[in-house]
This record gives sequence, structure tokens and C-alpha cells, in this order.
Amino acid sequence: MGRVVAKEKALRYLFSQLLIMYANKKFGLIESGQEVMVYLSPHTPIRQKRLNDIISDSFYRELFMNPCLSGWNEGKTKHSYMHLCHEVLSRSQLNGVAKLRDAGIIINNLVVLPNISNASLANNGTHVSMGSQMLLRMLSDPTSGFTHVHEKYVSDLVVKIVEHFLPLFVCIYSASPYRIDFWDFHPEKVLSFLPHELDYTHLRML
Repeated sequence: MGRVVAKEKALRYLFSQLLIMYANKKFGLIESGQEVMVYLSPHTPIRQKRLNDIISDSFYRELFMNPCLSGWNEGKTKHSYMHLCHEVLSRSQLNGVAKLRDAGIIINNLVVLPNISNASLANNGTHVSMGSQMLLRMLSDPTSGFTHVHEKYVSDLVVKIVEHFLPLFVCIYSASPYRIDFWDFHPEKVLSFLPHELDYTHLRML
């Protein structure tokens, strides 16, 4: 399965690069001092983060919101949904500061307030979806008691483990470790959305 996924990913990357090369010339982007780039990385580019820091979240959404339309028949509806998600994530960073204070991690008013805009939901990317034969068998069997609700719970658990837990083991499970600048080493910045996902006890342990 790994070879099949890698082969498909390589083909998508190749065709994406060819399309970008064509678009840069066809639409005169290079002539006007612009250039579209595609590269393989799970992290937001540094220059995009810096841009995100100096513009409003609504303007950032206008520039970069390009949602994946997988599983949606109406692109406009998905775009509205992504717009709402980005708004909620942006505001949640400020609410996270209050949770850190309640947890006793921030003990005074000296905090570095994160920018209200957030780059996490407005990036383009290629999604590779993989299913489970075991879950499929259980869903097909009416006597198993397994429903789409259970499937959702299992899927959410897997996503949480893959996106939030495994990346902690840098160089073991991650081929692209997340490097944090010294100036970002404040709990209200480095913990990101974890205050919303963890209990106060676990936050203090971290």
C-alpha cells in the first residue's frame, strides 16, 4: 500500500509542477514579479506566516482560502464552511490564553498575544485518503451493532493521534520536524490549540 500511495503522490506532484510552470508563464506572473510555487511540506511557509502576522484574518482568508472539495457536491457551501472554521480558529487563540491562565500556566499579565489570524486552515494541499477493510466489514454487517456514528468516532481518534500525538516524536515518526524559533517559546504561542483539547492537569504537565 505504501508504494501505491507514494507513486500516486509522486504523479500528483509532477503534474502540479508542470501546471504551475505553465501558469507562471501563461498568465504573466513571472513578468509581474510573482511566482507560484509548489513544494512538499506539512508546514506553512515562513513568508506566508509573516504575511499572516501583519494582515487581518478576513484579508488573509480572501487571499489564501482554497478549500479541498473532497466529499462536497457544492463548492460554495464548502467555501462558506471553511470560512467559518478559519474564523473560529482565529478567535480560539485568544480564548486559549484565558484557559492557560485558569490552568495556572500564565501567572501574570505578561503574555505575547497571538495574532488573531491563523494560517492553519488556509493552505493548499494534497490529501491521500485511506480506508479500513475491517470498518467496512463491520458496517456491512447489520448484526455487528457498528454504525456510521462509531465510524466517525474511530476516524476522529485516528486523526487526533496522527496529527497531534505522533508529531511529538520528532525524528522517529516525523520526516519534517516543526522547528520553533526562540521568540515563539511562550506557552500562549507554542501550545497553539492544545488548551482547547487537553485537561488543565495535562497542560500543566506539558
